[in-house]
Order: sequence, then structure tokens, then C-alpha cells
Amino acid sequence: LMKDIETIREGFMHNTKIQEFVDWIINHLQFEQLVTKGMEHVLDKVVQMSLLSSVQIRGNHVEIQIPIRQPVNSLPQAWKFMSLNPIPVPENLLRLYESVTLRSTDYLVWGYYTLLPRHVTDLLPPFNRTAMVVDGSEILTFDGVVLRAPRSPCKVLLAAYKSHSLIMEHPQSSSSPQVTLKTTGVTVVIKPDHKVTVNGREVSGQEMTEGQVKLWKTSAEIKVLSPFMIVRVFPRNNVISVEVSGWTFGWVAGLLGTYDGEMTNDWATSQGSRASSLQE
Repeated sequence: LMKDIETIREGFMHNTKIQEFVDWIINHLQFEQLVTKGMEHVLDKVVQMSLLSSVQIRGNHVEIQIPIRQPVNSLPQAWKFMSLNPIPVPENLLRLYESVTLRSTDYLVWGYYTLLPRHVTDLLPPFNRTAMVVDGSEILTFDGVVLRAPRSPCKVLLAAYKSHSLIMEHPQSSSSPQVTLKTTGVTVVIKPDHKVTVNGREVSGQEMTEGQVKLWKTSAEIKVLSPFMIVRVFPRNNVISVEVSGWTFGWVAGLLGTYDGEMTNDWATSQGSRASSLQE
């Protein structure tokens, strides 16, 4: 405050009346006492709001204030009202939090709940990575390479890791792609009409578990969860999302890339040479 007043004072040196007024403020007002009284007032309000019942000493008597929700006319009526309506301590605490917490504290709490992972193991690198196929032709690899794949009735290997493999094909070029996820003992097929079969049996319910594979099906999303891979199909947007575990780092094969942090080798063939075209 002193610094700001000094800045104002320097800016209005040409105005004698303003200069005299600022000098009077600096010389006659005791800023330390003003700040101290202001802080005491704020702290007193904080304490009174947080207590169940506030106690104040006024002269030669003690005053007890109990918060209630409606006016009362007598002590018996007040006691009866309080017995039926417990003192709103949580409400007072919430109001206290909103009125006295700093903005930086709000940001800290928001960051904690927003950035905290769902599982402790998600804190350990390498982290899970997601690739996408949009409209059956636009591909975003795990390492961020954007590719355009022509629609083809041939089976295209999107991703493979150990016993897991994800294959995409277009039985009809104008329809949505068919996606097949294979793992140990389980084969899940998501057809172009978004019907789902597990080991040849059509899924009729919204949830199903087969071995280590779990499946959820709604009109907006089809989700298949396996130990190393999560496949999501969004029928309305014609989007396929593939999320692989961080433990597959550097060991994924397929058109969605190797997931090793290197964008250049997403064009590599199985022999290690760089492909000159996407078809190759």
C-alpha cells in the first residue's frame, strides 16, 4: 500500500493539492494499526462462522449466538426448534470455505482431482497410449503420425502384442469397418451394423465377461477391455479408439505404430525398411 501511494504521489507531483492530501495520508494514518485491526476483524469472523455457537464478551456480560433458520420468540421455542433442526455445521463450513480460501487453493484442489490418476500404477512410466481410426480411413498412430488408409476388404492388422491382435476390414467399402479383437481363448467381433459376437455368440445384453475379456455395449459406445488393450467403438461418430497398456512400450506391431515414442519408424515394414507408400 505504501508503495502504491508513493507511485501515485510521484505521478501527481504537479498537483499541489493532491500532493498535500497524499502527504497527509502518509503522515496521519497509521497503516500498521489499520492492517492489524482489519486482520483481527477477518479472523474473528472466520472463527465465529466455524464454531457451532459463537461466544462474545461484551462489557460485563457474555453473549452466546446460536445459528437457527427462522426467528423464535422465546427460549423454550428456541430449544424445541434446535432439537428438531440440528445446527447446520456443514453448511457453515462450506460457506466459510467459499469466503476465505485463496484462489490458488481452489486451483490446487482442482488440479488434484483433475490430474490424479484413477490407479496408482498409472503414475509409473511408461504410460498408456491411445491411437484412433476415424471413418475407417483416417489413422492416428500411438506416436502421433497421421495416415490415410484406403478402405479395403482385406484384413488389416491395426495392433498386435503377444496373444492380442486387433484386425480391421471393410466387407463393404461404403459401410463401417468390422473390428476383430483376438486374445487367448476369446474372439470379439464388432460388425459394421454394430452387432457384437463373442466366440461366435451374439451379445444381447449390455455387459458380458468371457475369460479375461469384459465387454460393455450401449447405443453410444462399445467397449472391450482386455489385459493389455482397450478397444472402444463409437457408432454415431464412426470412430475406433485403441488404448494399449504402458507395459507394451516398444513391442506393439501393426498399422497403428510401434508405440516407442518415435514417429519415423511408424512407416517401417516388418523387415525394418521404410515403406514408400501406405499400401506397402
